[in-house]
Amino acid sequence: MIIADQIVLLFSLWLAFVLRFGDVGDSVDYMYSSWWLFLLIPLVTTVFFVKFGLYRAILKYIGVRLILTTFRATTISYLLVILFLFFYDPHHFPRSILL
Repeated sequence: MIIADQIVLLFSLWLAFVLRFGDVGDSVDYMYSSWWLFLLIPLVTTVFFVKFGLYRAILKYIGVRLILTTFRATTISYLLVILFLFFYDPHHFPRSILL
């Protein structure tokens, strides 16, 4: 599950770049300069998913509690990445990618 989540996170980030710039060729320059983001987001999100216990049990049914826990873990990891970007402040990085 951890590997599947990391693959989905990386694909989602790649897709966010492509959707933001409209073409794969235009987004490659921004992806190249933001390579560290492709390492940071899966790492931070996986740490919070493990901390919130999302990988401890085999899930048969998805309930409200699991949805809220997933939302909390995702939100906290997102805010941590935003905080990092606030201090790092790359001027060439579009903030709309993370949304």
